[in-house]
Amino acid sequence: IAMTTAIMQHFGVQVQRRGRSFIIKPQPYKPTRYVIEGDASSATYWWALAAITGSCITVDNIPADTLQPDARFKKLLQHMGCQVQGNTVIGPWASTLKPVQVNMSDYPDAVMSAAIVMARANGTSRIRGVGHLAHKETDRLALLHKNFKALGISTRRTSTSLTIAGHPKALRPYTVTTGNDHRMA
Repeated sequence: IAMTTAIMQHFGVQVQRRGRSFIIKPQPYKPTRYVIEGDASSATYWWALAAITGSCITVDNIPADTLQPDARFKKLLQHMGCQVQGNTVIGPWASTLKPVQVNMSDYPDAVMSAAIVMARANGTSRIRGVGHLAHKETDRLALLHKNFKALGISTRRTSTSLTIAGHPKALRPYTVTTGNDHRMA
């Protein structure tokens, strides 16, 4: 909602918020230049790749002041031992990834990327506050649990959380199931 109203205001439309209601009176949109920023949800795939391979990956066009909640994924990677400089993530070279406990209720599209990184951490991580993932294009929590089990990664799922027993070892081969869900793919 914050992103939508900010864009509307950028084009000159006044939006009044009263509690959980919004008042938008009839008014014209004003033509103006607008730069569409990159998608932070999709950027998490690349930042996760940097984390698990110990490499350095930069994703351009996501402003530091973005309202996209998935940009916070970089902060999670910092807690796991990665270096973050702007939109550049550098995975750890001389150490393993650290396990974390995190509430991801406000950035659920980053959960799949976070879970993959957590699977490569040295210890048990937990993602909580994500019960709403069961009601996306597929039940993402159930599918993560199923795919991790097939890959040889121990997980525990509740209706609102996923606990992952990570280990920086090689995984066994498996073709993951996507549930026809673009985020799972």
